[in-house]
Amino acid sequence: MYGVINNYNPKKDYGTIFVRDFQSDIFFYISEWQNRSQPELGQLVEFDIMETELGAVAVSIVVVDPNKPPKQRTLCPKCTKSVIPNLYNNKKGAPEYLACPFCQSTLQVFGKKSLKKDIVWILGVVALGVAILIFTIMKIYRFI
Repeated sequence: MYGVINNYNPKKDYGTIFVRDFQSDIFFYISEWQNRSQPELGQLVEFDIMETELGAVAVSIVVVDPNKPPKQRTLCPKCTKSVIPNLYNNKKGAPEYLACPFCQSTLQVFGKKSLKKDIVWILGVVALGVAILIFTIMKIYRFI
């Protein structure tokens, strides 16, 4: 869901987001703010809504750059939150992996092939080749 920062009190660490779809404000706590900067009036944000005993509250709040398309959210299998993953680069600056911003579990790895899968595949092919070879030798010498 999208909205605009309507109010923020830095002394009390809470504020409101105006949601055009509802034509009303939704409360948020700074603990749900997933940005390095402080909230500013008029900032466009993307967030999820969580129902509490006191009403609807904005969670997982991220500032949206109007010049860039919104990032895709994904569900973290470990903490089960809807997140925009953090991208981590290797020393050369190439993307290495995506991780959950909450629990830091790895969501996707880039550029690395699974050596274990390759070895299992090669061993399977070799085993099949050996079985065919043994079968052929036994047939030639009429053991079958």
